Amino acid sequence: TPRAINGTNFDGSSAITITAAAGTLTGATLASNVLASSLTSVGTLAGLTVTGTVDINTNTNSPVNINTGTSTGNVIIGNGSATSYVGIGGAINASYKLTVTGKIKTNAINETSDQRYKKDIKTLTGALNKVLSLRGVNYLWRTDEFPNNNFDTSLQMGVIAQEIEKIIPEVVKTDEKGFKSVEYSKLVALLIEALKDQQKIIDQQKSDISNLKSETGRIEKLETDMAGFKLLLQNLNKDTKPVKNKK
Repeated sequence: TPRAINGTNFDGSSAITITAAAGTLTGATLASNVLASSLTSVGTLAGLTVTGTVDINTNTNSPVNINTGTSTGNVIIGNGSATSYVGIGGAINASYKLTVTGKIKTNAINETSDQRYKKDIKTLTGALNKVLSLRGVNYLWRTDEFPNNNFDTSLQMGVIAQEIEKIIPEVVKTDEKGFKSVEYSKLVALLIEALKDQQKIIDQQKSDISNLKSETGRIEKLETDMAGFKLLLQNLNKDTKPVKNKK
């Protein structure tokens, strides 16, 4: 059944181009082979549902604003589908819901951590030994070999995923192409327990030092007492006169 957007009829069998002046462009559901990039507007696109690939502003540097100028409104991408992915700055990666090829700047990131979502909770063990086995490195990205990754050219600091995987495999993820990544935030839990392990060692050393000091004081007192006894014996020997035998 043909439908219309701003007076242009279409039935979804071929691409259409609609140009609207400043204002509001409204319409109904588009078929899967109707490109949203054909909807060129300097106004507002509202009430439009597209089934299929959506290309917006692919040939210009114009911004795409979604729900701006209002304190309400929701933007849903994928709608909970297990096969829906989002890519920014590059191709999608089916191993992740969101793939950003480049840097992300944000005021804060809150990771889901409520106890009610978790089970089989156990305190980490051997944390200090694991931390001591880790290696922090400086490095440069191989930008020439991977130009599409938008790697930063400045000196970097971090770890090597393959090395971490041998010690803490829980924080390493391998994508569909075999490339590995590290969930750095999860290393905080390991560092917390490692710090506590180290503090136990420090407290024990303090206790041992205190005991040694106490023992040293006791030995010094004994040495002082022995010196006093020695002096007393020397004085007794001086005061004692030899007894002559009487015939």
